Amino acid sequence: MPLQFFIIGDPISHSISPCIHNTLFEHYSLDARYDAIRVRAIELDAFFRKLRESYRGGNVTVPHKVASIPFMDELGEEAKYSGAINTVTLQDDGRLRGNNTDSTGFVYSLKEELGGKIPEPVAIIGAGGAARGILYGLIAAGLKKYFLFNRTLSRAEEVIGHMSSLSGGVDISIHPLEEDTLGRSIAGAGLIVNASSLGLVEDFKDFPFGRLKMETTIVDIVYKKGGTSLMKEGLKRGFRCVGALPMLAAQAAYSFHHWTGIMPDYNLVKDIASKCLEST
Repeated sequence: MPLQFFIIGDPISHSISPCIHNTLFEHYSLDARYDAIRVRAIELDAFFRKLRESYRGGNVTVPHKVASIPFMDELGEEAKYSGAINTVTLQDDGRLRGNNTDSTGFVYSLKEELGGKIPEPVAIIGAGGAARGILYGLIAAGLKKYFLFNRTLSRAEEVIGHMSSLSGGVDISIHPLEEDTLGRSIAGAGLIVNASSLGLVEDFKDFPFGRLKMETTIVDIVYKKGGTSLMKEGLKRGFRCVGALPMLAAQAAYSFHHWTGIMPDYNLVKDIASKCLEST
């Protein structure tokens, strides 16, 4: 019987992770299967209680990356400090380990796409599980100055509080996600990262491109066939833009390594991810 893996979230029908991982299993001749499962918030407890009966591991996406933490028996360092997971592994001793490959995947893929150097200051839009992983990864990589934007300031404050032990010498300011505030605060940013669900559920409106330096890099971790409005408009205006597929590919590779011990080639996974997105 094939080993079973999963991705849980709500919504989940848009995910191309099953296509990526099932293609990787086939590529490496592994008898395994990866499925997308819609799990609502009220069903999360029941899912994790029964996980060991059927699954060897899987991924966690919106909106469960933070809420899944209490169900883990142990956490990787990046998951512990970020307070969010996206990867679950059932270990040989029966314990569940949570990791955050968003952090390692984001930093690795961005360095690959930008030729090694990540610009700063960094403006991050969002304060959910993905934003937490990305912020941790960038802090661990040595970047020092950040602007964090979110509709709910208390959630952004939670993120800062969770990483307080890492923030020595790091300057993180919190701002409401409003047009005027966004425009004023990101004017000097070297890197802008949309780590929110904006673009998945709705398009950015009136994004202040006119306030940005032309050398600013824009990253959107939301993947959408044909590109998000943020990516399309940014490219149209001549900015250097990095879409979601590089990070998606890198975090998938790191997750695959946690489960199988095999580290897939980044460009192989990126090519698979691109084909999976095109086939949707």
